[in-house]
Amino acid sequence: MSGKAIAEQLKTLWPNLGVIILSGYPDAILANYGPFDTMQFVPKPCSLELLANVVRAVLDSARLAGAATVDE
Repeated sequence: MSGKAIAEQLKTLWPNLGVIILSGYPDAILANYGPFDTMQFVPKPCSLELLANVVRAVLDSARLAGAATVDE
């Protein structure tokens, strides 16, 4: 199963799930995944600082999206 298929299946179960895509082939990723509305793309190679910042941002946005769903 491809990373895209896994992400799509998981997002049907958990719509607020944050997804981070790491790849050394940004053109192929953009062509296969389309716009990144709920996914973050990180080009390889990347620094640990960049990866940590992206993970923090994805966790924060998923938490906020979950809180909005609970309040509705």
